[in-house]
Amino acid sequence: MQGSAKPVQGAQSIYRAFQLLDCVFDLPEGGTLAELCRKSGLNPSTAFRMLAVLENLGYVRKGDDDVYRPGFKPLLLTEKLLATLDVRAVAHPVLKDLSVQTKEVCHLVVRDGLEAVYIDKVEDNSQTIRMNSGVGKRVPLYCTAVGKVLLAGMDDHTLEKVLSRLELKRFTANTITSLKELREEIDQVRRNGFAFDRSEYEDLVKCVAAPVYDAHHTVKAAISISVPVIRFPPEREPQLIDLLLSSCKKISRLLGDSRS
Repeated sequence: MQGSAKPVQGAQSIYRAFQLLDCVFDLPEGGTLAELCRKSGLNPSTAFRMLAVLENLGYVRKGDDDVYRPGFKPLLLTEKLLATLDVRAVAHPVLKDLSVQTKEVCHLVVRDGLEAVYIDKVEDNSQTIRMNSGVGKRVPLYCTAVGKVLLAGMDDHTLEKVLSRLELKRFTANTITSLKELREEIDQVRRNGFAFDRSEYEDLVKCVAAPVYDAHHTVKAAISISVPVIRFPPEREPQLIDLLLSSCKKISRLLGDSRS
């Protein structure tokens, strides 16, 4: 059985059904009943009954090849969840304008534990080179521009707790793998008000990000502009930074931040 959460007494069946659903989503090409049983630890009869219920509810799909794949119901739930995020509703028009002005991909990101999560993305369709990103994608905090912004927005106590839990895995030759270097980078982000990712998470991609504040002047989210290195010469940095900061201030004001 996957996962470490302890099921509530009397709700083991519900817990197992969700664990089984996780297994379906963990297999990129889907899985047969036998594969899902091996992965979940459930016996075939129990797994079969649960999968039948999940299929009836739209959470999984069973193909003609007897392979179970994710259903479409989670997409509807995701849309409902995202619709409740005020920052996304407020930021989207501004994010769209920023993408039009820069002709680049723009993201809105929030923190979830030790990762950043994309909750909105606007992409300029005129560009032939596209970014490998999407709503719901999770990325590290320490080697992405949005992640550095979110780290810089923490109070010192929270920051140190988060830093102590980070595993600084190398993704590219430019990835920061030293806590000392990361702390220096965070200090610089706090001074400048924006952060760079110079191909630290993905080769040949650079990003610049800045914070979005709520009514309490607390960092609520981060916005980034992601650009292939061939379209991001040093002389373009000031223009992108100005447009980014202007957009972030506009969203922060709409969220009630009087200091922006």
